[in-house]
Amino acid sequence: MSETRLYSELQPHRKLYPKGSPEEIILNSKDKVYNYMYNKAKEGLNYTAITYFGNVILYADLFSKIEKYAKAFKNYGIGKGDFVTLTLPNIPETIYIKYALNRIGAVANLVDPRTNPEGILHYATNSNSKMIVSSLEILDSKIKPIEDKIRVDNILAIPAVRSMDFDVADFDSKKIYLVLKYKEMMFKLKKRLKSDKKYLLDEDFINLYGNNFSGTLDTEYEENQPFSVCYTGGTSGTPKSALLSNESYNATVEQMTFGTNPESYEKGETFLAAIPFFVVYGSGAGMHNSLCRNWNIIALPKYNPNEFDLLLKRFRPTNSLGVPRFYGTIIKNQNVNDVDFSFLKRAVVGGSESDLKLILETNEFLETHGAKGVKIKIGYGATELGGCASATSDEFGEYDPTSSGYLLLGCSGMIIDPVTGKELPIGEVGEICINSPSMMLGYLNNEEETEKCTVYDQKGMKYYRTGDKGYFDEKGALYFIDRYKRCMDRPDGHTVHASPLEKVVLSDPRVESCIVVGIKEKGIEGDIPTAFIKLKDPKDNFAKVINEIDVFSLTKLSERDKALAYCQIDDIKYTLLGKEDYQYYEQFSFEDLDVIFKDSPSFPILKEKPVRKRK
Repeated sequence: MSETRLYSELQPHRKLYPKGSPEEIILNSKDKVYNYMYNKAKEGLNYTAITYFGNVILYADLFSKIEKYAKAFKNYGIGKGDFVTLTLPNIPETIYIKYALNRIGAVANLVDPRTNPEGILHYATNSNSKMIVSSLEILDSKIKPIEDKIRVDNILAIPAVRSMDFDVADFDSKKIYLVLKYKEMMFKLKKRLKSDKKYLLDEDFINLYGNNFSGTLDTEYEENQPFSVCYTGGTSGTPKSALLSNESYNATVEQMTFGTNPESYEKGETFLAAIPFFVVYGSGAGMHNSLCRNWNIIALPKYNPNEFDLLLKRFRPTNSLGVPRFYGTIIKNQNVNDVDFSFLKRAVVGGSESDLKLILETNEFLETHGAKGVKIKIGYGATELGGCASATSDEFGEYDPTSSGYLLLGCSGMIIDPVTGKELPIGEVGEICINSPSMMLGYLNNEEETEKCTVYDQKGMKYYRTGDKGYFDEKGALYFIDRYKRCMDRPDGHTVHASPLEKVVLSDPRVESCIVVGIKEKGIEGDIPTAFIKLKDPKDNFAKVINEIDVFSLTKLSERDKALAYCQIDDIKYTLLGKEDYQYYEQFSFEDLDVIFKDSPSFPILKEKPVRKRK
């Protein structure tokens, strides 16, 4: 009888890393986030920390700004353990305030400024926030509708143009528009301030509370103290509030150091901050990691993700972080074919499943356009894990873009049966569970949900249950298959997985994008697997394309794993965080759609409905 080999006992990925140890990562992470960053970056005071619309902010200026805000918050009455809700885009003030709050022991509750007013109210109330810090630009649309319900004394307003340099040489019409918009909003705000003392402008806040501070500013480090609240993407349910510690953010930097050749990092590199700072991925692996290395953060408060290729061309970053569709613009838009990409050293994707064909095409493009040896690193992780937990690498192990790479140093993994919770042997498919030094403390004020996503191995180590289906191979590579919540139960009881079906559809060269979800049909129990498809050329004969895809599906999938309905769409709907919005498509009924039905020949479920047109 062969020996059962459990991943939790062997952890083969650890053999790949020539330097560092899990114990070293944990030890090095034990400090407040601000102290950790300051000690890493203090020797580079004359390096650029942030570039914002022409304004160059040095590390010396960064530390000065952080201190001013820390004094103002402390003098205002914000203290250790207090929560402050931030609804801010990627502006320099977001960085100042997050580190300032950490200095005084407070916690940043990071809320997407695009959230609706009731959502902002809920997140601020659930965290018992003592103050809301909002972008001036959203005050009227997002904050004013709930101002009477918010249990805070003051709302701090910060204009997104505060740190913009209007005198730089490339002054353009967009900046002129922003100046005029800013003046208009400032006039309205100052008029409101005369009658409503609930609102504070950032300049007045600093002058009123920051300039006359005296006393002890910094709190002492304590283990497992929270740094921020970050919200999950909500692609499979209501967003949850993950409470992340100082150690979580610091461990992310440590893991990224050992996840590549540490000697390859250089001071003065640039980082394109396209992922928002209110997302743990952009906050930890992006903002905190960059500042700890004396990198220059190119802050972008707003941009068009369909023009990510043009951002690369304009800013020429050394490092970029994004979701798969960002990098897809390099191939799809054909705008940068004449660009030398030798400036790019690292390009990382995460946040959603990668299109293998697109990754390979992008790798080939980079190789032939000056970025010799640069391959897209595919990361796997979750907000609850502090961001990234594994990544592909051509430095350690084998670069395999069909996998999610290897667990980062310090992480432990195992695969369990999602029903029984029992650990499965290496190579068997089940639910992915990961322990990481960057793992969350838990969901804020929600012990029940925290317990649901927690499991322990035979030695008592705590793991996060990801809800994802996958497996580890003998070498330690992690293979993600699908989210369990993206599985559909057909009316005949057969379970269909969305991802393999999407891959088959996407393999057709005429298809640009595809999302598969289960749709409910009147009079039929269960889900009808439905493929929403965007064609590269909308003039193609959709019925002909679908006929051929349906036939091809039977050569790659079992008959009961294919789509039963197809719907042509103009574009894919994404969530606020740039992920495919599955819930948006699941809400449809067939009465709302133009659908071509393709029943299973041997396992018929639907009545003969070749085409249904919208009413």
